[in-house]
Amino acid sequence: MTGVTEPPQIGDNRQIIKIKDRRTGLVIQENIPGYVWQALQLMYNSSSGRVFAKQISSILTKMSRDKGKEYDTVESAQEIPHFIELHNLDMTIMLKKNVEDYKTFNDFFARPVDPIARPLASPDNENVIVSPADCRMVLFSNIIDSSIWVKGSNWTLANLLQQRYEVVGKSLEGGAFVIARLAPQDYHRFHWPVSGKVVKITPIDGALYTVNPIAINQSINVYTENKRCVVEIDTGDDHFGIVVLIAVGATMVGSYALFQKDGVPLEEGIRVHRGDVSGEFRFGGSTVLVLFQKNRVQFDDDLVAQSKEKLEMLIQVNDRIGEKLKK
Repeated sequence: MTGVTEPPQIGDNRQIIKIKDRRTGLVIQENIPGYVWQALQLMYNSSSGRVFAKQISSILTKMSRDKGKEYDTVESAQEIPHFIELHNLDMTIMLKKNVEDYKTFNDFFARPVDPIARPLASPDNENVIVSPADCRMVLFSNIIDSSIWVKGSNWTLANLLQQRYEVVGKSLEGGAFVIARLAPQDYHRFHWPVSGKVVKITPIDGALYTVNPIAINQSINVYTENKRCVVEIDTGDDHFGIVVLIAVGATMVGSYALFQKDGVPLEEGIRVHRGDVSGEFRFGGSTVLVLFQKNRVQFDDDLVAQSKEKLEMLIQVNDRIGEKLKK
């Protein structure tokens, strides 16, 4: 694709990556925050090509915990105006529009958006799949094809799902796969891409590596080693069958919360609805993964084509990304 470059390699001096805005069609630059660049340098030794997993995991976990505690203090609210200015954030789309309404930086970071600003695509059509987040997205009709993007040497469904693989993972082999990456400036709540019944919630402990695409495109095992939570949703055989949503923690995002629309903690057995809030991340960038069973979905052509070009698409939560496969 003309004008589009590969993400910079770790060790490059360029602290930007390129993404495409779905609404405008423009390829734009995304600056990499300093703390993410520091994490990238820690994760990968460019001179030897070796990943020092245990040592680096410990360092990044401590960094994330310390920053999380700092951003839970009242004093941290002083950083909100600078963050808004730095990222040119539009506060008019938020439910709480005034800086004074946020008690801490973490409170601001998980700010709720006004539903009017993120309308649900095809609200009367449960066969339409929507984006789970304001994010930079790549997706694949067959998870096998994700190897052009996810380069970790341990990248398998079994390693991703851990103890849940034998129960649900085998039915997802050859199925569709969505990667929704949230940058620090994004709205950091995530929503349900489909409706269904929550049948199992499985937290998996792990590291807190950065989910920046520079790391994902290297031989660093991010998704299979990071702290994450696997949520299985039964949408019914007449829709998408079993769908799995995974909230992945990252550098500076040691904490995530899963909850229902009214803020009550998410529990197994409840029914969730497409477009409703499903959880939130605290400070940093992170990722939501969505997995579908084989021959269940048809993704939108523009998203499929862009992912083949190895370029993330900037997209908003509740935007259409595909639909149930017509048989």
